[in-house]
Amino acid sequence: MKRFLLSLALCLCSLTAAFAQFSGSGSGTENDPYLIFYADQLTQVRNFLGKSGVYFKLMSDIDLTDWIEENSPNQGWQPIGVSSSKFQGIFDGNNHTISNLNINRPSADGVGLFGYANGATFKNIVIDETTITGNGDVGPVCGNASLSTFSNCKVTATINAKGNTVGGIAGFASATFTNNKVTNTTINGNDNVGGIVGYTGNATFTSNDVSAMIGGKNQVGGISGNSSSSSNCSLDNNIVKCNIVGVDNVGGLIGEIMQNEKVSLKTKKCAFYGTIKAHSRVGGVIGLFYSFGNCDISNCYSICDIQATGDRIGGILGHKEGGYSASGSISNSYHSGNILGGVNVGGIVGDANSVSITKCQSLGSVNANSHVGGVVGCISGGEYYVYYSQLKQNVALTTTLLSTNEVGRIYGIKGDYSTIGMLGSSDDNLALSTMIVSKAGVVQEVNDNEQNGTSMSSTGLKLKANYVAHGWDFNNDWAIQETETYPYKPWQTAPPYVESGLVSQSTTITGKSVDGGTVYLEIGDRYKVSMKCNGNEFTFTVPALQSGEKVRLYAVSDDKWQSPYTDEFVSYPGKGTEADPYLVYTASDLQGVYKRGYYKLMNDVDLTEWINAKSPKEGWPAIGKDGISEIFFDGGGHTVSGLWCKTDAGYNGLFSNFPGGYIRNLNVKVADGKSVSGGDYTGILIGRFAKGTINNVTVEGNVASTCRGGGIVGGAEDLAINSASFAGKVTSTSNDAKLGGIAGETNGGKLTRCSANADIEATGENTIAGGLAGVANSDISVSYSKGSVTLTGAGSYAGGLLGQNLSSGTVANSYSRASASSKLYAAGLVAYNYGAVSNSYAKGNVSSQYYGAGVVGYNDGASATLSGCVAGNPKVDISDQSGWTIRVLGGFKNGAAQPGENNYALNTIIVSVNGVPKKVNDNILDGYAKTEEELEQQSTYTGLGWDFSDAWSIDEGHAWPLLNMVEKGLIESIVVSPETVSLQVGETCQLTATVSPADATNKTLKWVSSDRNVAKVSNGLVTAVSEGKATITVLSTDGTGKSAQVVVTVTPASGIHAVVEDSKNANVIYDLQGRRVYKPTKGVYVINGKKILIK
Repeated sequence: MKRFLLSLALCLCSLTAAFAQFSGSGSGTENDPYLIFYADQLTQVRNFLGKSGVYFKLMSDIDLTDWIEENSPNQGWQPIGVSSSKFQGIFDGNNHTISNLNINRPSADGVGLFGYANGATFKNIVIDETTITGNGDVGPVCGNASLSTFSNCKVTATINAKGNTVGGIAGFASATFTNNKVTNTTINGNDNVGGIVGYTGNATFTSNDVSAMIGGKNQVGGISGNSSSSSNCSLDNNIVKCNIVGVDNVGGLIGEIMQNEKVSLKTKKCAFYGTIKAHSRVGGVIGLFYSFGNCDISNCYSICDIQATGDRIGGILGHKEGGYSASGSISNSYHSGNILGGVNVGGIVGDANSVSITKCQSLGSVNANSHVGGVVGCISGGEYYVYYSQLKQNVALTTTLLSTNEVGRIYGIKGDYSTIGMLGSSDDNLALSTMIVSKAGVVQEVNDNEQNGTSMSSTGLKLKANYVAHGWDFNNDWAIQETETYPYKPWQTAPPYVESGLVSQSTTITGKSVDGGTVYLEIGDRYKVSMKCNGNEFTFTVPALQSGEKVRLYAVSDDKWQSPYTDEFVSYPGKGTEADPYLVYTASDLQGVYKRGYYKLMNDVDLTEWINAKSPKEGWPAIGKDGISEIFFDGGGHTVSGLWCKTDAGYNGLFSNFPGGYIRNLNVKVADGKSVSGGDYTGILIGRFAKGTINNVTVEGNVASTCRGGGIVGGAEDLAINSASFAGKVTSTSNDAKLGGIAGETNGGKLTRCSANADIEATGENTIAGGLAGVANSDISVSYSKGSVTLTGAGSYAGGLLGQNLSSGTVANSYSRASASSKLYAAGLVAYNYGAVSNSYAKGNVSSQYYGAGVVGYNDGASATLSGCVAGNPKVDISDQSGWTIRVLGGFKNGAAQPGENNYALNTIIVSVNGVPKKVNDNILDGYAKTEEELEQQSTYTGLGWDFSDAWSIDEGHAWPLLNMVEKGLIESIVVSPETVSLQVGETCQLTATVSPADATNKTLKWVSSDRNVAKVSNGLVTAVSEGKATITVLSTDGTGKSAQVVVTVTPASGIHAVVEDSKNANVIYDLQGRRVYKPTKGVYVINGKKILIK
């Protein structure tokens, strides 16, 4: 009996031990795995750590909420496996869901469902509604896994690493990842952050799908943040849709591969969609590859916008570097999107060393500082053993390239050991002929060459034959909808095609797409919708479109990947021609003034509501920031109000940076209590304007700039400014600022009939400021300033009209009533003069620490002259006795002409040092004294050569001369007759235009037709071309913008007027539909407006 009881006790102990190890059914073999139904059974997996070949299978969904609340409410789930005892078994989730796998262990490493694993298999695991926080090696399935496999795992979670190495599936892993899916997930960490894995050893990624928000510092990627421990890394058939934020070494798929040993990277048939914001070494597919091994990327694409503040930025690869046997290739791949960066920035590769780039295409825009290319920013060969880089058979479809230096449609800069496809050969690189290439804000004239490739039109680049001729394979690598799309991948859905015109205020968008596919539509950030195609057509009813808005469409079909984006921009009513300008009604319309053309404002616009909704922190984003398009903008006499901005960036104002065109007939008002504040080139109307005109513009408000700042324009080059006025304040706290009431700096061009009532204040050293302009190298006439110029920084120059007048600058028939105060030079008209100043006067107080003068502080150089000027300042004072104070001119040197006796000074001017008047005698520097009564007589000035027929007028005996600010002889109106015209095809009609006033100086008129295919016009003679309607516009050419219009209606010709045997001696021949015919056969045609029967 005792023996029996002992045996029973031993048996019970044995059973208890077995149940303690795992309480469920199964024996842990492949055919009989441990079956897990409950959370308690899931945690028993840790009883088998360190044992290989043990199988587990999840048999039901498990919500860990209650288990965590009962067992570990503060820290959450205890990961299975530690660094000293790892999981080595096979875990099959059986597609059941583990939810609320919440972990809060911010100081722990190896955090996830499993903590550490080696030689393990994870498959069919679904993790949902989970938040995980750890220190390092953090991943929902496993924190740290060596020599393991992950397949068919699905994760939706929020994952945070306080330290480094975090991923959507695993933190660290040398593993194979197949068919895993990360969706609606947020992943954040420091370094080594990835959508699948943070840091990898040898790894293979096949058919994984990631949709996440990913944020980190360095080594951040949509698949793997860092694969630098790999000797081999391959990616095949992966799709990533992410918004990624990082610092350095950031990629859409992999952030960094950096290994001194040979690493083989093979990436094919992978795609990245989304956005990337980072600093340097950033790529749409790979950020940095730095190794002695091979880097091969084929049949990949990235559809994303990249915003980077540093260098080496590319649409596919940011930086490829290596040595010895390092080589690589990128082929049959493309990038679509906008790229912003520093130096070495390209549409495909930023900085390419020892790499072959072939049959790739780039779409979108590239905007960077230097070494900018449509395909590659910088390309060079191997550094140690010579491995040539090649750039052949690529296509740059980039719309705009912007750089300050070294820019090309194909590459920005080329180093040694680089081979570029020869022009005219099957290896040459093609470039979109309409691509805008801008260097330092100036649009370049581009010729076909090695750097810029061979030009081809958009139409030509939508034809398969032009690609096949360059070796592109449309059987395996590419597809195209000829005449409608650029090439895309065969496994992608064909991109939608928009048929309807996208015009402001339209509410319908129609087009074509794949039969049965789903089309997605996005209008900026404000509207998103989708629909399934019935047949191959779609129609969207949308909120009223706004000019300049981007409309994005893409399609998805059941058996293919998402299509490329189709991006279209909403245009305006009108055709953008001089006769039929784009019509602007709203603030959104104003923001859409982005492409070359003629625009007309149709009503007053208050920007307040738009700014509050769209940009409440920085205010109005200046129109035309890139300075790439000539804009012809007619304000129609209307007012834009509520303007303000606050930014450190340059080129600010209502408009930003125009390389040509005009702005006229416009009033602009800054919002009450606000200012237009920005960096260099900041003006309320426009930051920078070159080779254009500003006419009939008034501006009110305050402006602040770090360098070139003006009430109208920050900086002007070859710009004609006429009839412009400013009232407000101009300020700066920066050193070396150049400030003016109209312009901060001008170079070339002219200012005529301009006025400024400005208070200009600056505290920075070496500031140069004037009531009208800070530094001018232009012709200034019939202009004046009021207000004050107060500069408190050392080395500053303050002039009532100009701070400095450079050697090609002239000042004539102008005056200033502004006071001028500075530390170095101050003068009532021009603080320092290298040019010519004549027939002008100053009446503002002048004060300086060292040098003060009533008219001009100093004449310097052979071009510097002063004549016919009058000083009427109440007081000219300096505070330091080592300086000088003088009535008219401080002095002359370096070949400046000695002034004559034709400069006058009011006899009551007080010239003082520290408030103590000094005695003044008449001479060429102090001028020759005149009484107030004399200076109120016209004869005093005519004796100096002043023009009282056009420039000046005077109320004798009561005041000094004033300027005629309205130019005489301008056209005030145009009347055209007849007012309506109806013609048959081929008929003509002579229009007559009458200008008012009859004695206008420039009566030259310009005639234009809105549609030359309907009716053409020459010197008012209208010829009917084909059936339809056209508007004939006659315009003034004197800068006033006056015009008149006539609508011409054309109908088909009627009645046969003659019968002829042939048409050899006929003029232009049309058919009865109004189409021109070059080789008519027998029939009825229209010749010279008459129906003719040709036998």
